[in-house]
Amino acid sequence: MKRWDADNMLEIGKKLFAKIHRQKKHANHNHDVHFMAREIDEWLPKGIQALIDGAYDPRCIKRNYFPDEVVDQLHISDRIFQHILLKQLKPTFKNVMNPNCYHLNGPTGVKYASQRIKQILEEEKPKYLLRVDIKSFYASIPKLNCYRTLKNIITTPK
Repeated sequence: MKRWDADNMLEIGKKLFAKIHRQKKHANHNHDVHFMAREIDEWLPKGIQALIDGAYDPRCIKRNYFPDEVVDQLHISDRIFQHILLKQLKPTFKNVMNPNCYHLNGPTGVKYASQRIKQILEEEKPKYLLRVDIKSFYASIPKLNCYRTLKNIITTPK
């Protein structure tokens, strides 16, 4: 497989943009998505070539302030290029990431990590076990589910 497959990247980008455009077809006629749809044959290949050349410069993030939170929103083109880049890089993750990194498995990573901990406790019978702070390390893990699972496996009071 080539490092950068521009044709495949273009196909991925057009497919994702078509999905976004369908979702926003009823948006205001001055919305960016309609202008981008008319000019997709210009900005998409140029952006992909900039990614390949290492010269891509993303647009400014749009920041929305709400009473309880601040939301940063990427421009549509940046979302598409980020998605394309992820699709290109994801096949390499298994070769460069630590096999004990369960974050790549998505939501089932917690289950696999719990199974691995249980397997080590049963097979190797370690004398000591470190209790680590999963909450701050993996922000995306549902903490309550993780604690319940680990509580069933680990029987010590602390």
